[in-house]
Amino acid sequence: MSATAVSAEPVEPRTTRSGRRSEAERSRHWWIALGVIVALGLGLRLLHLSQTKWGTVPAGDAYYYHVQANFIADGRGFIDPFSIKYHQGVRQVATHPPLFSLVLAAISWLGARSADAHRVACCFMGAGTVLLVGILGRKLGGRRAGLIAAACAAFYPNLWGPDNQGLSESLFGLLIAGTLLSAYSFWRRPNVWRAAGFGALCMLCALTRGEAILLFPLLLVPLVFMIRRVGTRRALGLGAVALIVGAVVLAPWTIYNLGRFENPVLISTNDGQTFMYANCDITYEPSNVLFAYWSLSGCYGSYQANPDESVADVDMRAIAWKYVSHHKRELPTVLPGRFAREWQLWAPIQGFKLERVEGRAKSLSWMALISFYVLGIFAIVGAVLLRKRRTYPVWPLVSMFVLVSITAVVFYATFRFRIPAEVALVVLAALGIDGLLRRRWPVDDDPPPVLEPRTPAKLG
Repeated sequence: MSATAVSAEPVEPRTTRSGRRSEAERSRHWWIALGVIVALGLGLRLLHLSQTKWGTVPAGDAYYYHVQANFIADGRGFIDPFSIKYHQGVRQVATHPPLFSLVLAAISWLGARSADAHRVACCFMGAGTVLLVGILGRKLGGRRAGLIAAACAAFYPNLWGPDNQGLSESLFGLLIAGTLLSAYSFWRRPNVWRAAGFGALCMLCALTRGEAILLFPLLLVPLVFMIRRVGTRRALGLGAVALIVGAVVLAPWTIYNLGRFENPVLISTNDGQTFMYANCDITYEPSNVLFAYWSLSGCYGSYQANPDESVADVDMRAIAWKYVSHHKRELPTVLPGRFAREWQLWAPIQGFKLERVEGRAKSLSWMALISFYVLGIFAIVGAVLLRKRRTYPVWPLVSMFVLVSITAVVFYATFRFRIPAEVALVVLAALGIDGLLRRRWPVDDDPPPVLEPRTPAKLG
């Protein structure tokens, strides 16, 4: 005789017809409230854009994305906007990952080709982030937590502030929120389709900002470990599905680059110049305002870039590693300095000067700093409560902070790297605020998650 062992998991309570009607009504009211918050978040972003960047000519990376998008829409491909601007001829580039340029190119193809049109699109991407953050907050903490999370995302300066720039961070935040939703959906009920969607979203994040390739070791591997309840072999198989789908999403871009460059280009050619700009005497000197940051004039020196970006990337990386190898004794100061500066634990007021280089006003820097500290306190509470409840794992959210920390320590400190952590921060803060409110004002909220049963095991 054989017996079947099945783990006991939470089961959704039965509801009466009137209970179901009440549930549907409460859900409808929740979606209306979320829509209002998203609309307010969009309005704030558009207002900020109209008061700061409207009608201005983009510069730096924003100029790169805007002009390259129009080139792509015209069928000219991924060519260097700056080489055209300075009459240096047509030059193939992969300075940045391609996805943001492609999204803007689709908008340009529809006829919205101006820099302001592209900035408005970024505001809508930011509003999309508010929507997904609200849904994620509800999934993890219930209706009230979801609305609090959406409100935090709508009005938190570190999330709405960058949306007037026309930079990839707007799309990155949206994709990060979607990836976190996908990660929790995959953890809750692992199957092939959820694994495939999660792998695709991770790679789309990497095709928006290259450092997001770390999502595979930081998020996918732990999730595979967490879903061992469905069986180790199945968990490993689902992890393999996520990796394969991610590789399929990446393949067209990598194959396209094989015909353009001398060396293989996986995602972008930005690593070498970033390393070189961030490792020199100026950025290693703690008394300098550019400490733990980057310097174009101070670190570039007399290097003459190779016309082939893939070759130039290798050359600049070699220059950076040579400098690092000659200054190993300074790394115990530089690396913690980058970490501390990234999280505004060291000289945050001095960092406002660096933020102005990125186009952020001093008033916005002050608002962002104060709100970051306040939300950080609630986020710690939220992380503790989520771990105690044992309804959902806290690691997917915490991994966003690890991702940002690694990026800052390896490259340099800048608020632009923090978008993944900012998304996780508002969700955790919402859980913390809701948890504190529940002590005084408890709510009849969403039921606990129902997990997929463990794989039956035969005994005897």
